[in-house]
Amino acid sequence: QGQRPGEGPEGVAPAVQIELRAATHRFPPPYSGAGLPPLAPASARPTLACTTRLPSLIEPTQRWASVIQQPPCNCSIFAHMHLRKCAGTLLRATIAMSQRRFHRLFEPKMADGRTRAFTPPQKASYCRLLGGHLNAFPRELSAALARAHAPNMSANVTAPVRPLIFDWEVHCTPGLFSFVSTLREIRARPALVRGCSLFTMTVLRHPVSWLKSDFFYFINEQDHVNISLREFAALKSEALLLDGSGTPSLQLKMPTPYSLGASPRTAMLLNSSGVSGEVSAAYAAILAAVANQRNVSRDVEGREAALNASRSQGPGKNVADRRHGYFGRQRVAHLHMLRARASYYALLRARRLFTCADMLREAEGLLVELDLVGVTERFDETLLLAIDAGNLQALPPAHRVNVADARERNVAPEAERELRVQNRCSILLYERWRKRFNALADSQPPAFFARLAQMRTLLSLKKDRVVSKLGSINLMPVQQSAGVRARAVSPPTSEDGTSRPTTRYGRMIRDQTIRNQANRRGAAGAAWPRPGR
Repeated sequence: QGQRPGEGPEGVAPAVQIELRAATHRFPPPYSGAGLPPLAPASARPTLACTTRLPSLIEPTQRWASVIQQPPCNCSIFAHMHLRKCAGTLLRATIAMSQRRFHRLFEPKMADGRTRAFTPPQKASYCRLLGGHLNAFPRELSAALARAHAPNMSANVTAPVRPLIFDWEVHCTPGLFSFVSTLREIRARPALVRGCSLFTMTVLRHPVSWLKSDFFYFINEQDHVNISLREFAALKSEALLLDGSGTPSLQLKMPTPYSLGASPRTAMLLNSSGVSGEVSAAYAAILAAVANQRNVSRDVEGREAALNASRSQGPGKNVADRRHGYFGRQRVAHLHMLRARASYYALLRARRLFTCADMLREAEGLLVELDLVGVTERFDETLLLAIDAGNLQALPPAHRVNVADARERNVAPEAERELRVQNRCSILLYERWRKRFNALADSQPPAFFARLAQMRTLLSLKKDRVVSKLGSINLMPVQQSAGVRARAVSPPTSEDGTSRPTTRYGRMIRDQTIRNQANRRGAAGAAWPRPGR
């Protein structure tokens, strides 16, 4: 009595037993991709090409001057669908370095009209910024273009026309269909981008490597706490492709019983003995689990008490306690929803109501509309192609950022096997697009590979920013047995090779830019506003 739903004795959220797969749901044999049309060759050409280029602002004496091939476009939009743990933070830092050193800074406004400085994605306001600024960006872009050509009153001279770049990043809830739908609207109405060039891209990673990295990095998330890697894998059916896994992805929708009944092929299978009832019951379990999540989230008092307890830990330690209390109940409800989703997917696959071919046709029909689909395993080539096509004017401020040490973990064979079994269609998608990218990268002219070698040499001089987000209050025995260790952070190096004491990229880039420009500012450069203002 007095015990809240989802809690064990003394308010402790019980461990959730994850059903790896129902014994009766045997997956069909692996799908080879036969019957899918071959992918069209890649080109990495921007959706909307640059019409006017400005003189390069990079001094020839810079070590990386010969790496940057294209002079800047007068106005560029760099659209990036950022899947987490796919080198997106390094790409974002490269764009930010290019913005703050050589472009007139343009940052969208928050709802209150203030300009939000470059902020790491861990900040809640950052996700709101990414999700909310897109609808207002044509108005903001027009205003920024007007400012770009306005006189610099403080210096009483006309400022040189500096290139403008707009970083349009979709990250927290990417969604391939929504991203491509916006691109289609822009293609249909080019006036929306006010004459700017438009380059679109995403980066994929092998699903097994991707999920292992996710498991060892985001250890405080509710579907990571107190479960093993094998249990985590069982909850992540086709995590790269499908929505609802708890891991931001391409977010294709699984079919509902209603949509299955509307398709002639699946309707025939659905009407066979007992299948329709099975599917309806499995889908109803998902709806019930989602309703339970919402019910748990309505406990406003419990949430405030948990947040206050988190804040009382002090700066840098205010991590939500997902072992018990409000966030513990929320975690249990979330895991039950993921288990219901995994069971529903296993049933659809076993009854051949939802196949790899179905998923790949939909995903590839959308991915092909992006200008570049790179891969993390060849990220150097991906980065240089993006720099060329996206009109970037700088290299990354670090070698790698936000990396954990998952590469060094000894993963149990059964966990590795579970990851592969649960993500066979995602792996097939990745392999098809990896081959497509390899063909694009290998077809580049010799000059590209010379610049690539020089870029690698320069980046090898910079340090990694290694992060192991481990050792918090949520560290529990199951995670420790999986190799979870204490937290360690090493900041990246700045352009001059010295170590920076901060992990705030915006501050690092701004301060370093001010120093660099102070050292080489000429008569024309003296009229430029300082970066970040």
